[in-house]
Amino acid sequence: NYYEYGGIYTERYKVTDASGNTATCSFRIIVLDPVVPTITCPANTTVDNDAGLCGAYVTYSFPYFGDNCPNYSLMQLAGPNSGEFFPVDTTLVSFKVTDDQGNMTTCEFTVTVRDVEKPVIVTCPADRFVLTSSNGTGDCSGLVPDLIGEVVATDNCGIDTITQSPEAGTS
Repeated sequence: NYYEYGGIYTERYKVTDASGNTATCSFRIIVLDPVVPTITCPANTTVDNDAGLCGAYVTYSFPYFGDNCPNYSLMQLAGPNSGEFFPVDTTLVSFKVTDDQGNMTTCEFTVTVRDVEKPVIVTCPADRFVLTSSNGTGDCSGLVPDLIGEVVATDNCGIDTITQSPEAGTS
């Protein structure tokens, strides 16, 4: 006999001996699906940030998925949806496909957004005169002042550090 997926079939047996006595029994056959669905995610991808933003709006292809039987579904487990904003960094995106028998499998990929936008110095310290030391020993050099507090800068992802060269206090 051929049994279809999702079907419940009752089988009956009857045994007769040489004297004509009979006995019967029956049992059910429930056709289940032991096959795990398939899923293939897109490849890992790397993009540059969108101008002026600390990330990018990234569109990716959804996974290819399927099963040997009907009634399966795809669910996103992690990461932004395709077309949404991804911050500068590496973000994991994962999906799961499950069939109606509870068989499931997952796949994952990463989206890396690189910050390629340079910071902008809005205000640079003004030129200035620095006096030599007056310790009376013929010293003709002065100390570099600390001008970091006068620098104003912006960046799409924020300013991490501002350094000065030569360093403050250098002769």
